[in-house]
Amino acid sequence: MSERVVPVQRPTRRRVQVIAGVTAVLVALGATLWVSGPHQQVPLPPDDASPEQVVTAYLDALAARDFETANAIDPRTHLDRFSHPVTFVDVTGVRSQVNGDDAYVGFVATIENNDGSFNDRQPWGFTLERDAGRWQIVEAGVG
Repeated sequence: MSERVVPVQRPTRRRVQVIAGVTAVLVALGATLWVSGPHQQVPLPPDDASPEQVVTAYLDALAARDFETANAIDPRTHLDRFSHPVTFVDVTGVRSQVNGDDAYVGFVATIENNDGSFNDRQPWGFTLERDAGRWQIVEAGVG
C-alpha cells in the first residue's frame, strides 16, 4: 500500500493579516472594557449617614468609577461605563450646613477630568435633600 501524501496548505498572507487584525480589535475592545469598568465597589452610605458621609461616598464612587453607587447618590446623573466625569482629589475643608431636610456640603479640592475651566484647587460643594430618609445630591457647584 502506498501512503497518500496530503499537501499542507499554508495560510495566505491575506488570511494572516485578517486574523491579526481581528485579534488586535478584540484585544483593544477587551482593554477598553476593562479600563472603563469600575475599579472597586463603593458601598452606599447607610440610611442614617450624614450629608458629609454621603458626599464622601459620592466622591469615592466617582474616583472608583463605581457609577452604580454614584447614580444612586445623585439620581440626576446618568453615568455609565463610558462616562468621564470630573473627579475630586485632595479634598480638604469639608463643612456642612443642615437645615431640616436640606443640606449643603462644601469643600476645597483639585478637580480633575474637567474641560479646563477649573484651575488648581477650587471651592466646590453639593446641595442635598433628604428623600425617604436618605440624603441625595440635587445640585452641584460653588455655593
